[in-house]
Amino acid sequence: MEIIVLSPEGEYPGERQWVGRLFAAGLHRYHLRKPGWEDAEFEAFLENIPRDWRPKVVVHQCHRAVEKYHLGGWHCKDREEQLKTIPPLRQSVPFPATLSRSIHRLDDLRGDLTSWDYVFLSPVYRSITKANYGPRWERTELEGAIRRCKESSSAKVYALGGVEPANIPDCALMGFDGVALLGAIWSSHHPIRRFREALACMSHLPSECDISQFSTARPNTGAGAGIAGFHARASHRCMPTLQGVDPASPANRHETRASTRSSTARDEFCETCGLEAINLPVLP
Repeated sequence: MEIIVLSPEGEYPGERQWVGRLFAAGLHRYHLRKPGWEDAEFEAFLENIPRDWRPKVVVHQCHRAVEKYHLGGWHCKDREEQLKTIPPLRQSVPFPATLSRSIHRLDDLRGDLTSWDYVFLSPVYRSITKANYGPRWERTELEGAIRRCKESSSAKVYALGGVEPANIPDCALMGFDGVALLGAIWSSHHPIRRFREALACMSHLPSECDISQFSTARPNTGAGAGIAGFHARASHRCMPTLQGVDPASPANRHETRASTRSSTARDEFCETCGLEAINLPVLP
């Protein structure tokens, strides 16, 4: 499983600095998607990204910037005109660059994806950033489409839409190769903390930590409420199966006291697996 982070669509205070911090924290791929930007704004943003990090940036617009700035690749919208014009771009640069595309229908996931390195399938869950936007298929249909995709091509499939640290294990169970995070990162007051929570979930797959056991006592319904607005007592179940420990045993359940959000809030970690327990979402 791998993590990709998508940029916020609009202006975000200090975004360039946050991108640098994400790369420093271990992010390998950042998708720059700014529907309202002109090419000059893209280039101004990229000029301020250190050269060593530019190969980790994929652009959704201003595709000519890939060659100019030696970026990581091109991403294509789910539109017929781009699906025809972008794949030949791979031959236009003298360095490795990826081709990726968005998919919103399972029929497209079952189609010919041999030209693509990876795809985003969305929405997998109810969107964090878009109201009344959620999956339009049954889970069994989705899992079958992912299996057929893997049988017919080498394209990796990333889950997008409503993905957050708590449901990364579920994405793995469905067969996804990775997750693409958007609202889970940028709707949080602590983007780096949220990214590290996702990394922790990823590093514990498949046997060490069952993040599906996360829960909180109550949601924060005041200012800042949302995916990052939950606090109080959080707990999870560590699963050191290699040591033969029964994951259902009460002795194998670890709880931490999460601080309420404030300028003096302390980060809390499980002493057994190191997974951060503050601001975890409430699961249904």
